[in-house]
Amino acid sequence: MNEIAAREFVDEACPREEADVGAKGLRLYLYHFPLNSGVPYARDIISRLRYDYPEQVLGLKDSSDDLDFSAEVTRNLPGFAVFPSAEASVGHRAELGFAGCISASAIARFPLVAAVKATLALISECEAWARLRPPLTALTAKQKLELADELSVSALGKIANLQGGLFSSAKTAPSCESSAALNRT
Repeated sequence: MNEIAAREFVDEACPREEADVGAKGLRLYLYHFPLNSGVPYARDIISRLRYDYPEQVLGLKDSSDDLDFSAEVTRNLPGFAVFPSAEASVGHRAELGFAGCISASAIARFPLVAAVKATLALISECEAWARLRPPLTALTAKQKLELADELSVSALGKIANLQGGLFSSAKTAPSCESSAALNRT
């Protein structure tokens, strides 16, 4: 998909006249990873999504390794949380206005899919999110606690108001367990 096709997709998927987008409380962070996707987010698309949906589109995880791009997005969109992936950005956080840094090396000691699912379980307080199907395996109880502790001091943890060690009290409410999406993972 080239940049023009991406713009056409956004125009079709996100018509400007829509007043109600998604579920109440929906919060989205865009993931800019052009090396994997093959299509970088154009600055105008990011701006449009932010201005059209300010309560839903809250930030960007930028894995482009282009600090100038991250800094420009931060300057042009006040209040928009930008998280570069490069650890080098940490030293420039205050000066460039970054919300923090989300680096793959920070979670590299956990299996990626299991860590992402465990993080969803922690944030939603729904342990069912941590379930995996073979051949994948879930994090051990010790790994879950270590991940929860690390997340509690991260930028994501602060945004989600996480506290370390919450896995022991994760909810297993019927509405949480009955989700068809959770049962397919």
